[in-house]
Amino acid sequence: MTTKEFVTTPDTNRGVVTERADILDVVNEDELAVCIDWVQLTIKYRTIESICEDLLGIPMELMREDFGTGIRGYSALLRFDDIRILYRENKDGEKDYQILLAGKACRQFEMFLDANNRTWHDFFKLCLDYVDNVPRIDLAIDDRKVYFSIDELLTKARNGECVSRLRLGKEHGGFSLGDGTTRGQTITFGSRESNTWMCFYEKNYERAEKLGLTDEEMEKQWNRYEIRFRQEHAVEVMKRLVNSNSVSDVALGAISNYLRFANKSETNKSKSYWETWKPWAEFVEGVKAIRLYVAPKAKTYDDLLIWVKVYLSPTLKVLKEVDERMGTDNLNQLIDEAKLDKKHLFMIENFENQCKAFSKEEMASFYSNLLGNEDDKEIIQNMERRAKRASERPIELHPSNWSR
Repeated sequence: MTTKEFVTTPDTNRGVVTERADILDVVNEDELAVCIDWVQLTIKYRTIESICEDLLGIPMELMREDFGTGIRGYSALLRFDDIRILYRENKDGEKDYQILLAGKACRQFEMFLDANNRTWHDFFKLCLDYVDNVPRIDLAIDDRKVYFSIDELLTKARNGECVSRLRLGKEHGGFSLGDGTTRGQTITFGSRESNTWMCFYEKNYERAEKLGLTDEEMEKQWNRYEIRFRQEHAVEVMKRLVNSNSVSDVALGAISNYLRFANKSETNKSKSYWETWKPWAEFVEGVKAIRLYVAPKAKTYDDLLIWVKVYLSPTLKVLKEVDERMGTDNLNQLIDEAKLDKKHLFMIENFENQCKAFSKEEMASFYSNLLGNEDDKEIIQNMERRAKRASERPIELHPSNWSR
């Protein structure tokens, strides 16, 4: 695996990002990329053990109690990082479950697909026989070439040059109170209550706002186009993903079925005969050439490691150098006196769980690429030394024992 293979795909639910280390997520460098960005499944008449191990391919012992909130009548049950299993119970004591893979969880789940020699195609094929319903699937296209601006789409739509089966469009955005400049625009096509709708927005601004980035720090261009399917439309999309084995084909088929931007004709009032707007036509051709990227996202520990490497390494080296020259121990004292909260303990345990899914060689290869170290053997030796020290000084990390 190379560092480039580890990509970050924006969360469809735009959840709050709490770690500034996310600034340093390794992103897919392709100008266009497509991904699965939300999967929600309903399952009945199965055991929780079967759901974890037979369907998800996640060992039951890696799951932990979920202290998060439930959704739509379902209560939180188990989770591995952002991969969640929820449940509800009827008056007869019968349970049904929901699997929720939202945004970042899809990237984390790809680690288990990869570890089990499976793909999204394999997973969805199994789902068609295993699950009882598919409440939601989202597909997303990341556009870093930026064939058109969101403002251009808004202008075309207001001018009546959007050919669509969807009846409703909405826009919203932000601007700077300091100088009045635009701080990201969003346009939605279709009703949020319908079984298919789309959301196009400027991801670079949305990401900068979440992370508190300056204009210099944020990416200069990054549009995101999300297609969201619910209920029977989600079921149909899953079938198409299995039959076509091409996410880009399914995504493009959905967009083309519902949306086209054209040049208004002065002689023909029928929009269906209007010439397709050139930037839109080029975008469609670009999507035809891309394929799904299945790339595990670096875990929160890895995000932290990269952040430390880029931003703190020089400072830490200064502290270490001063300690060595002056005979002091300030750096180790700072580390020893640091207080860890639940978030940090979860990070440690999640990293341990991640290691269980891969061999030492795979982990060493990953950290070799991550830190720019060519000597895998040295990393394996360091891992073994750390593991030995950890076994001599075990730490109890069991979230289920913590108070709510």
